[in-house]
Amino acid sequence: SLRPQRPTRDYANTSQLNARNFSAGVDLPPLPREPSHGDLKAPLGVLGTYSEEFFDPNTRRLVSAAKDFAEELSDYEPWSSSEVKTLAFWFSNIFAAYRRSCEHDLDHGSATRLDVRSRFSMQDPELSGLLLKMSRQRMRMQLPSSTSVDAGRSNVQATGLPTRSVRGNPKEAPKRQVPTEVGLATPRQGGKQLCLRFISARGCPSASADRCTHLFLGHFVPTTKLDPVVKAHVQDKLGGLRPDLQHL
Repeated sequence: SLRPQRPTRDYANTSQLNARNFSAGVDLPPLPREPSHGDLKAPLGVLGTYSEEFFDPNTRRLVSAAKDFAEELSDYEPWSSSEVKTLAFWFSNIFAAYRRSCEHDLDHGSATRLDVRSRFSMQDPELSGLLLKMSRQRMRMQLPSSTSVDAGRSNVQATGLPTRSVRGNPKEAPKRQVPTEVGLATPRQGGKQLCLRFISARGCPSASADRCTHLFLGHFVPTTKLDPVVKAHVQDKLGGLRPDLQHL
């Protein structure tokens, strides 16, 4: 390499990453102790740059799908450090599945690797299981403060997106009011997530038939059947579906 050795060595001793130089002489930065969702997206961006240079079209499409899904998960922030680690584990499992599929295809002349890309979806069974596990862990952690949660329950909007508490430390991270898997599977229209109270027997407190009190939520009737996890949440927490929407 014509690159001076001293700058290269100094650069490798920092926590920076040169996304254009994949030489073994440039070390990877250390893993963050408390990773954020941004720390999950950044390596996928680097992998995307690498894939454009060295991978075949099918693998490039796989990496692109991973990057797109990581961006989609940004809509459901905040993610705790432990949740980010779980998501990283899931992404790693999919890339491992792709590698195994490539080996299988080489041995058998098949094309099973092309199906792996579809796993980057909130309907992926493994992801659904991990999200359910994370949701239960959050519920156990919140049990000691159940009294304060009950006191403010009347002001809680049924949504998978986080809302900020009126009381308490404003610097604290907002907490999701429903399991993450429910929010991920809730229908969207026009850039807004469906207001689950609107379709429930309990109803939405909004005085408008077509607008929710929360700007990021929308009042509309889904054109397809609800995901089972969403329907179960409406049934258990909101009194079930409205009589005219039982077909959902």
